[in-house]
Amino acid sequence: MISMFLVGVAVPPLEEGRTPQEFYSLARVGSGYSDEQLLRLLQKLNPYWKNWDKNVPPPMIHCGRETPDVWIDPRQSTILEVFEILYCEYLARR
Repeated sequence: MISMFLVGVAVPPLEEGRTPQEFYSLARVGSGYSDEQLLRLLQKLNPYWKNWDKNVPPPMIHCGRETPDVWIDPRQSTILEVFEILYCEYLARR
């Protein structure tokens, strides 16, 4: 079961009203939600998971050192509200 998520930010499009076409990973979310919330989120996202091919990653998704096992096209994803982001020295050096 997926319980941690890499979350990202969209690069604002140059033209107002356009859909973002480029995304950068920002953080990993792995807590702060109940088991029930996680189950609802996974049910919503389940049809959209794709395997991450490290040799041919999606051109619109830019990750740092940490890459996902699976991913979702951002147009089919959902917005998570994140209340706190903590810096992790261990992950920064990986």
